[in-house]
Parts: sequence; structure tokens; C-alpha cells
Amino acid sequence: MVPILSFHHFSMRFRGKTILQNANIAITDRGVTAILGPSGTGKSTLLRYLSGVRWSADEAQWSGEIFRHGIECTEQISIPLHPQKKKIMRQRAHQQFDYEGIELPHLDLHAPQLIALCMRFDCKDIAAKIADCADTLCSFEKVCIQLLSLFLLDSDMLLIDEPTANMKAIEASIILNLIKKMSVEKAVLLVNHNISQCKEVADDIVLLANGDVKEHGNAFEFFTHPSTDSGREFLLSGSCQERLE
Repeated sequence: MVPILSFHHFSMRFRGKTILQNANIAITDRGVTAILGPSGTGKSTLLRYLSGVRWSADEAQWSGEIFRHGIECTEQISIPLHPQKKKIMRQRAHQQFDYEGIELPHLDLHAPQLIALCMRFDCKDIAAKIADCADTLCSFEKVCIQLLSLFLLDSDMLLIDEPTANMKAIEASIILNLIKKMSVEKAVLLVNHNISQCKEVADDIVLLANGDVKEHGNAFEFFTHPSTDSGREFLLSGSCQERLE
């Protein structure tokens, strides 16, 4: 099966730090692929790059090839991203559509679609909040509605960065369950620092450390029997010493 997204000999540096060096990565067309790695590895920066954000040549450099459905991307890639800290405006909940670089139709048309999605993904309590003012919602309700809004965009792949940050366990579980349901229909590339949450939701993992892909494959196999010293160290401590595997 042709991957929905693949990197061929891809390298990226950002503000003097190597994020990837000659990496080969393939993302499947369904399910959740979790990008793991120590803090400061550049996981969020990589998602921002895939969402279409570009920096000056002094800030960032990249080389290699990226393919979508087996076809090389010759133009700037732009996949919808739910960023780590998404701005919440004083609007109705269903009007939180300020995703960077994404052109959207008239906002009012989306409220019925969001309600229908809530029913489909068993988020009936969230459906009742769609018309509420956004600043009256709690944290996980805002994120639920933002993720459902992202799902409505015309893309077969979604990028999601730290959606459960600072949430209670029960709230995080609701968010992860929603992401899992969304991933049945669209591929999800997820960054999450919480290893136990990644165990709950991920189908595949990519472990990044020191500019290298240390492990890449089935999530269950990684969490039960990591194949590298870096993988074993990361699961124990959340860090990876620089080493050759």
C-alpha cells in the first residue's frame, strides 16, 4: 500500500538545530502515527513545516523529498494542523476556524455539520455546546470542537500537536477517543509527550532523537519490545542519549 505521506532522505535544520538528518519515514493512510521524542527534538516544528509554515533561509534549511500518495510534492506542502496552543477568540464555538493558511467557506454553514459529526463520533454532550460562546467552554470542550472543525476540512490527513496538554485524565481520555475515531477515516500525525496516552491511541510510532529516526513502526511492538537502546531509554526516562544504533 502506498503511504499517504513519506519522507525520502529528508533533512531539516531549524535555528541551528538538526531536527532530521537523511530520514526515511512512511505514514500509513489510516490510523494514528505518534511522533515521540525528548523535549526540544523539533517535533512541533516538523508539524508546522508540514502545515505550510515557512521560515527565512537563515532560520531553517531543508532538503530531500516528500511524497503524498507516492507523488513527489513539487509545491509547498500544506496539511491542516491543530497547533499546540490554538488561539481562542470570543466567538461562537463553531466559529473557531482560524487555521493558518486554510481558506474556509462561510462559517455559519459549519454548525449543522459539526453537530452531525458529534452524533457520528458519539460526542452528544459537545453537540449541545456548538452554539455557545467559546470563552464559556472548558478546555477539553474547546479542543473537541476545534478537532471536529479540523476534520471538516478537505484533507485526508490531519496534524495534531499536544491536544491533551494540562488536561485531567478523564478529559484527555475523551479527546484521545475522539482522535482514534477520526483516524478511522483520516490519517492522523500526532505529537504528544504523554507516553501512556500514546500507548492508548497510537497505531504506529516515530521516535526522533538527536536528529535521527531511532524507531519507526508498530506502536504495540515499540511499547512492549523496543528494538533499540534509544527506544528502551526513552520509555524509561523520556530522554535519549546521543548514540549510534
